[in-house]
Amino acid sequence: MRPAFALLPAFTEATALPGLARELGLDAPARFAGHDAHGRPLAEAAGLPVPVSLSRCGPVTAVALGSAGRVGVDLVDPRCGIPTGGLLDLAAPGERTWLEPLSGPELRRRVFQVWACREALLKALGLGLTLDPGAVELEPDGEGLRPSRVLGSPAPPTGWHVQLLDGEGLAEGLILALAWAD
Repeated sequence: MRPAFALLPAFTEATALPGLARELGLDAPARFAGHDAHGRPLAEAAGLPVPVSLSRCGPVTAVALGSAGRVGVDLVDPRCGIPTGGLLDLAAPGERTWLEPLSGPELRRRVFQVWACREALLKALGLGLTLDPGAVELEPDGEGLRPSRVLGSPAPPTGWHVQLLDGEGLAEGLILALAWAD
């Protein structure tokens, strides 16, 4: 089941969890329960852990809450000053083959979409950027992206989903990626 998410002004994420829990059909409101040893947020509902992920981009925070499995969210602004070339250098070989023919604003937007999806997936895996970002490879899937390789496995990962939200319903210009495992 797809996790629920909310976009909020920074530092008000705790108020979003009860509503997200209702949206997911959880029996009790969710609340933040601190952070693990690596700084990842923890949440619980009725004393049981529930998957949660946070991402901040300027004054906007994205909060994702799952009913089971794992969840990761990332929010990026492609208008930031990060050079596209540096992020393109982090692309996996398969990604470079479909990114390199692009140019200008189209390339910049697609590179940031890849970065957001990769980071959301790494958060959902519980690894974040402690792992080489190249350990995750994505491929086009219609208008979005899907994981094609994770952690060196030659087979595409099963049970993982990555949803790319770009534009409609987001703060202007931002890209949001949501990753989860059933």
